[in-house]
Formats: sequence, C-alpha cells, structure tokens
Amino acid sequence: MRKKLLQIGLNSGIGLIGGAALGYPLMKRQKQIQKSQNKFKKWLKKGKPLKKKLSYRDENLEFLTIESPIDQLPLSVRVYKTKKPKGLVQIVHGCQEYKKNYYELAHYLQKAGYACILASQRGHGDSINRKNPRGYISDLPSCVADQIAVTHYLQELYPDKKLPLALIGHSFGSLIVREYLKTQSQNVQKVILLGTVQPYDLAGLASQIAKIVTLYTGARNTELLLANYAALLPYHSRKKWVSNNPAFLEDTLLDPKTVRDYTKQGLLTILEADQALTQLATPDEINQRNHTVQILSLTGEYDRVTGGPSGLRQTKKALIAQGFPLFEAVELSGMVHDILHDEDSKERVYPAILKFLAK
Repeated sequence: MRKKLLQIGLNSGIGLIGGAALGYPLMKRQKQIQKSQNKFKKWLKKGKPLKKKLSYRDENLEFLTIESPIDQLPLSVRVYKTKKPKGLVQIVHGCQEYKKNYYELAHYLQKAGYACILASQRGHGDSINRKNPRGYISDLPSCVADQIAVTHYLQELYPDKKLPLALIGHSFGSLIVREYLKTQSQNVQKVILLGTVQPYDLAGLASQIAKIVTLYTGARNTELLLANYAALLPYHSRKKWVSNNPAFLEDTLLDPKTVRDYTKQGLLTILEADQALTQLATPDEINQRNHTVQILSLTGEYDRVTGGPSGLRQTKKALIAQGFPLFEAVELSGMVHDILHDEDSKERVYPAILKFLAK
C-alpha cells in the first residue's frame, strides 16, 4: 500500500513538472502578445502619433522611415504619389522578400492614378535594428500595428476621407492583411490576396510546439528543430513552386537583403498568423466589421500554398466566419506561387489587379 502511494505521488509529481514545462512557454508567449496589444491600444488613445524621418521627397516619390508604435523599430517605407489619386493602395509583401519586389507594381498603379505605399515588414529588408534583426519577427500584433501606422501616414498625405483604401497582400502578407481586417475593416474598401495562404489544420499544433522549442532553445536562434524557414521553402527548389521566372529567382537569391534564415520566433509568428485565420470571433466583433469589403484572391494554378480549390474554399469559409462574405477567387493557368514576378505577369496579373481596383 505504501509503495503504491509513493508511486502515485511520483507519477503526480512528474505530471505536474511536465505540465509546467509545457504550459510555461504558452503563458510567456501570451504575455508577450498581450504586451504588444496594450502598447498598440495606448498608441490609438494618443491619437496615432507618428515619428518619421524623411530621406527623400519629390512630387512623385517619398523615401522615409516610420517608427513602429510597438517598439519604435524604424520601418523602411516608400510612397508613390500622385496629385489627384483615384484611390489609395497599400502593399504588404511576403516571406523572405521586402518592399523592393513591389516597386514595379506600385509604379504601374501610380501611372494608373493610384497613390501607393509599401513598407518592408519588421525583420525584412531595412526594417531592422539590433533588437529586430533580419529574420526575427516578434509577434503578429506588432506586424499588424506596423501596417496600421503605415496606413495612417498615407492617409495623412491624402486626408480626403472619400478616397477608397485597398490592401494588397502576398503570401505572408495575405495573412497580415486578413488579420488587419479584423480591427480596421471600416477603413478598407477592397483587398487583393496574392499567393493566398490557406488555413492549415496543423498550424495550431505546430505553433504550440514552436512556442516550447522557442523558449527552451532561444527565440533568436536559427538552428535545431525550427531551423531556417528555407528548410520548408528551400532555395534550391524554389523554382519548382515559387516562380517560373529564373531571372527573378536568381536576383532574389543574390540579394543580400533577402531573408535566408528565419529565427525560431520568426517562424513561430508565421505559424500564429496562419492559426489566426480560423480564430473564432464573437458576434459583437463580427457586427463591428465592414461586411462590404470586396476581397479578390489571385493565385497560380499550381500554387501549393493555397491548397488548390479545396484550400481556397477553406479560405472563403474562414473569411465568411470572420464577417467578410464578398470573396472571389481566380486561379491563373500555368502560374505557381509568386504570380507578380512570372514572365508574363505584366500582361496577365497587373491588368487584373487594376480592373478590380477600378470596378
């Protein structure tokens, strides 16, 4: 009897220790996310003040940095201006890349009469500092807050409230845009999702594992289990699914500002962004959203990230559940993930974007 009681006590002790070892990383991550959310709320209460540093300005372009409202990270921003815009467009890039990949699209839209703004996301391009090196993405609320600050600057430049705002998000950017809509949809009229990431069933489980690994092996490390994001998206096989344009792939590979190694926390944030696609919303949250936002998904026929027709149906279902029923999906034959940089993108993709913005 005594041995049995000792064994029960031992098993209970092991269970408590194991539970604490697993539960602590989840609690710590939630605390970090809550801290970012609180900082954002304070920024809103203060009237969304922007700290910015202009490095170049003429009648057509602006180059500047805007400090993140979360941690004062300088975000690298470029604005394509026009005197009397038809509308405002904000472009949010995807994984591993940065704002440079969208200069041609922004210039095309500028010539068509739209004012465009684009910023390198935190941990990408020149949106880095000592605490936020390239490949490190602190958390999802910070990513969204950064983009809201970028929107605010564009609307400071063009204060006419009648000007429609459209968001364009590619891949990881499509996740950020969808999270942005949850709190800012009243400010948005149209959304274009490119390389539309589907809701992955295992994203939740993967993010829980990632939280544990990140805490116990280092958030800023790139080795071990969560090594580099290129392990999932290897450069040597990018041509198989990212783009049919070898010149673009070569330029990306040689660009020193391309993210090659995501930190564990960077990958964790990407997983959490996908998990957030199917996060349940309360009736009050849904009622406060703009149900008239028009959403267009443009994807390649062979884009594995979208999950094909089945994945796009899941994307539509998730958007409807969040209060955004106006969703249209178009698959472009022969294309893969990065449809903007295919060899015939300017003939097929650019006009499709412009047509949607204009309708």
